[in-house]
Amino acid sequence: MFLRKLIVFSLTAILVFAMVSDTVAGVSNAAALFLRIAPGSRPAGMGEAYVAIADDATATHWNPAGLGTYPMSDSWHEVKIPANIFNLTDSVELDGVVAKNILKAIAPLKSGSGSDFKAYDLWVLTSKGLARYDNKRWNDQEIFNTKTNQTLKSIVTSYFGITETDVVNAMAKKVADANNKRTYEQFSKLKQDILSQIPEDYEFSESLTNMFDSLDAAYYSCLINWERYIKIENEYNEGIKDSTFTEKELDKINFAVEKAKSRFLPEELKVPYSIIFDSEPTAVTSSDNDFAFGTENGLILFNGKRWQIFNTGEQLPSV
Repeated sequence: MFLRKLIVFSLTAILVFAMVSDTVAGVSNAAALFLRIAPGSRPAGMGEAYVAIADDATATHWNPAGLGTYPMSDSWHEVKIPANIFNLTDSVELDGVVAKNILKAIAPLKSGSGSDFKAYDLWVLTSKGLARYDNKRWNDQEIFNTKTNQTLKSIVTSYFGITETDVVNAMAKKVADANNKRTYEQFSKLKQDILSQIPEDYEFSESLTNMFDSLDAAYYSCLINWERYIKIENEYNEGIKDSTFTEKELDKINFAVEKAKSRFLPEELKVPYSIIFDSEPTAVTSSDNDFAFGTENGLILFNGKRWQIFNTGEQLPSV
């Protein structure tokens, strides 16, 4: 009987002590329940499995040690500017001190997603013109992948937002100069050298002259196939070795001239940034999505895709 009472008493005591200890342990949680809330809505939604990917302000709670190795922490990047972008011989004297290789102006322009420097292109104004750094390479021109229905003037008109015929023609000429493999003077000299060697009795004399005139007109439209044009130079250099051209040699030149004219623009067309300026920029400013250049003749805006030109005689937009 005594043993039975002892067992019952012992079990009752154990049960009471267990309930009391659970209540005492719950006091610490009940006093500050907010301490159990996961910092940040994203970690909370992920069931607090957030340590490995903590990359925001809550990283100070989830992974403070990882902040020391974050790629953007205390890092500097040095970018060299190539000579074709930056005139290394330029110098400026100020208060008796000569400084070389000075950038005239810098304007960041957002070109991608994110909030760090990788989301921005860096536009730089140097003595050699305008250049853009896209976090990989320096560019002093835009490269277009052309379509068969495009012309040089249509690309210039669309990209620079201009419609005045004289301005379009002037810019198209500059773009052609940047893309053609020979200067116009070199082209004209070869043309005159060949035509001056044609004998009066050559059967296709008039045809060759007309084809050269057609090729001349194609020069500033970027419609010359320069790989085939080199064939003209080679045939001329081969034929002129003995100071006279045979009929067979002239026929080869005639055929090469005919094939040198192209129906379409080259697959890639280079458009230099510098052709937008008709005078030296005097001021530069930028926001996230666009920047503006001030010149003696007006204002030039760029939104990352298209340019706009406003002369001093026009009403300027708000920027």
